[in-house]
Amino acid sequence: MKRLIKILAVSTLGVLMIGCSKDSSEGQISSTNYELKLRGDIKAPTSGTRVNANGFEANDKVGVYVSSTGSLASQGNTLDNAAYTYSNGNLNASEGSEVYWDSKDALLSVYAYYPYVANVANNSAYEFSVETNQSTDVNFYNSDFITAQAVNLAPQETPVSLTFTHSLSKVLVSFVAGEGITASELAAAEKTFTIGGLATSGTINLATGVATAGTTTATITPLESNGTDYAAIIYPQDGAVSFNLELDGEVFSYTTNIDFEAGYQYKFNLTINTWNSPEMTLTTTSIDSWDDGDDHSGTMSNTISFPDATLKSVILNSYLYTRHENGAVGEQTETLIDANGDGEISYDEAKAVYVLVLQSSSISNLSGLEYFTNLDYLVITGSAMASIDLSSCTSLIQFDFHSNSGTTSLKLSNNPNLKRIGCGSNSNLKTLDISGATSLEDLMCSGNAIEVLDVSNNLSLSSVSISGEQSLQTLYVHSSQNTEGWRLPNGVTPTIKN
Repeated sequence: MKRLIKILAVSTLGVLMIGCSKDSSEGQISSTNYELKLRGDIKAPTSGTRVNANGFEANDKVGVYVSSTGSLASQGNTLDNAAYTYSNGNLNASEGSEVYWDSKDALLSVYAYYPYVANVANNSAYEFSVETNQSTDVNFYNSDFITAQAVNLAPQETPVSLTFTHSLSKVLVSFVAGEGITASELAAAEKTFTIGGLATSGTINLATGVATAGTTTATITPLESNGTDYAAIIYPQDGAVSFNLELDGEVFSYTTNIDFEAGYQYKFNLTINTWNSPEMTLTTTSIDSWDDGDDHSGTMSNTISFPDATLKSVILNSYLYTRHENGAVGEQTETLIDANGDGEISYDEAKAVYVLVLQSSSISNLSGLEYFTNLDYLVITGSAMASIDLSSCTSLIQFDFHSNSGTTSLKLSNNPNLKRIGCGSNSNLKTLDISGATSLEDLMCSGNAIEVLDVSNNLSLSSVSISGEQSLQTLYVHSSQNTEGWRLPNGVTPTIKN
């Protein structure tokens, strides 16, 4: 359930160059139209930018990385942490940081974040802190952190949309007048409100946008509006949180345990009773997609934005499956994933999906699957996509990939829960990256075009059946792996790679 913030990246035809002449050597594309350009149009109010109600402002700087490998390296990328400056709807590269394609077959990956800093020591664990005093607009806005990724972009003339998401969480608190005090008295009373027990610092992976809270806790002073409503931006975290209000000298406190997740807002309505002994009680709570409200950023959508209309259509017409208590997949139900029939997939509807079958040659973009955070079992068949990256689907346990004749590259580099892979009859599949499937136990591959397969990082493998990989020439394994019983193609002997 993440608030989505859209920036348009204009990319056109064209391996990737920085600061190169637009009239390159023979064989390279030479046209000013083939520069990678970023545009910052704000689609308010349903998709504003950052938490400021006005979106990006003139001279705001956004950090941008560009890679030609499909992943973000610690350094040595095509473009490393360049500052793009906002002006009149555009995000403009500084002189010497322009990026160009010089090959029609090149694929680009763009990673962007805000707010920009000049020196990033570690882009996979960037240290960031929210303000402990968020009582001013500036400190509140400066506590937000947003990222966007667009991976393996093929050359095209139409704009490419970067979808920015919040890496952090938001807390909203409203005080409600109870016994012994009126609403007007509560709003006008002198108050000091803080939220205690929160981690205010941690690290953020700029490639994925995932934020990891540190262990040191502090007290945050939220931003106040209307005398009774408060907002604070915090790290995703879980544990005991205390709400502390001092009202005309009286102290009111309430403590609860809660798991804060990235991109969600958590609303608390706390009733104040002053009759007899002072008391603060929790009246209602709700968890929703990040929505800054009228006071900050307008109304946010509670539905997932799918760049690919076919993917959305397939999901809208798919049915839910049950899941047993032991986690095993159950039977298909008669309930559509679009449970309320509104033609949209909400974040809550996505969280109810355990099994998903995608069968369509027209799907070209899998963006949106990252919000299916309970997706255990994914099947893809009939796809014509040249490159597929499922590293954002971190909850996957089982994955079947069959009869996808158009796919040449499949990436599973961040799937720590994945235990079973079935991959067959993908006649042009040459690259299978399973480096991030560290819990993988069962691998079956047959009828693909894989020449080199590296399973040296899959130390839990116990069952391997790849005898049908007739193109396989090299199989890399770890010295600790017991390959006895593995079914391998004739003539293929495991090569140790530690």
